[in-house]
Amino acid sequence: MSQSKHNSLILSGNRSLQFLRNLYTKPPDWKQDSILDLTEVSFATPIVCVIRKIYHLKKWSIIEPSNIDVNSYLSWMDCGWQATSQYVPTYQFQIPSIAHKNILRDIRILLEDSVKEDVLKDLSYTLAELVDNVFDHAKSNLGVLVQAQKYPSMRKVEICIADTGRGIDQSMKDNPAYQYLTAEERFEAALKLYHTCKPDQHSGEGLSSVIAWIVENAKSGAEGIIFSNKHVWFCVQTSNQARIGVDHTKYCIWPGTLIWLSIPFLRHVSFVDVWRKLGLGEE
Repeated sequence: MSQSKHNSLILSGNRSLQFLRNLYTKPPDWKQDSILDLTEVSFATPIVCVIRKIYHLKKWSIIEPSNIDVNSYLSWMDCGWQATSQYVPTYQFQIPSIAHKNILRDIRILLEDSVKEDVLKDLSYTLAELVDNVFDHAKSNLGVLVQAQKYPSMRKVEICIADTGRGIDQSMKDNPAYQYLTAEERFEAALKLYHTCKPDQHSGEGLSSVIAWIVENAKSGAEGIIFSNKHVWFCVQTSNQARIGVDHTKYCIWPGTLIWLSIPFLRHVSFVDVWRKLGLGEE
């Protein structure tokens, strides 16, 4: 897909992949104040909720959806109510320990009727570890934002995690082993097990485990996209098969890191099997 830079971010449609395509193909100039135009959004997914919240926190201009129901839903998600079996509201976390605890609890609440207990336990823990990884990478004064929604009719859960920090490739410079790599090489290294910005503290398992789990479950409909500065990792469904890859773009897609995951209700490959395949084994 071709890419061009714009003065505003225009999201339109009713699906997360449409919104992510909007962001990929027509990103705003993140070096200046931006306008978020949601006029044509007819259904609000976690992507819209998180991006709108970030614009609100930055005090940037927002043109709200013309659809009254969508507008009401976005306002409801902003209120910070506790998670239910249908959604996790748009949370802003600025303390890693609180984020870890809440994600463990809330993902379990959201998924407990949709996935097997062993997968639920490992998935909630791994997502909490992923949020920890985002904190380590980001150095963002806004912290980390999270929102999730269950769609029973589509038999899936969508999760969005985002920050507006320095991005994965820049954070990897903290590790002397990666200082002389290109930005593209640092991003791709960060997707792999044991490649991290803090080798003395973290093994980088959160990001790599989630990526491996999405790929292993792609045949069941699992999807995921990561935007970080000018870099992209994706696993998406096209014509009943998964497309998996990495891309690097001319313009900054997202200033920091934005992660979108789509988790189907179907039978999953367990994290134990994924970890064995990664060579982690059992302790």
